[in-house]
Amino acid sequence: MLKLLYKFASKLLRITKFCHFRHQLCYFAMKFWQILSKMVSKP
Repeated sequence: MLKLLYKFASKLLRITKFCHFRHQLCYFAMKFWQILSKMVSKP
C-alpha cells in the first residue's frame, strides 16, 4: 500500500516539475517575444 502511494507521489511530483518547467519556458518565451516586438516596432 505504502509502495503504491510512493509510486503515485513520485509520478505526481514529476508531472508537477515538468509542468512548472514548461510554464517557466513559456513565460521566458513570452517575455522574449515582447522585447523583440518592441525592438522591431522602433524605427
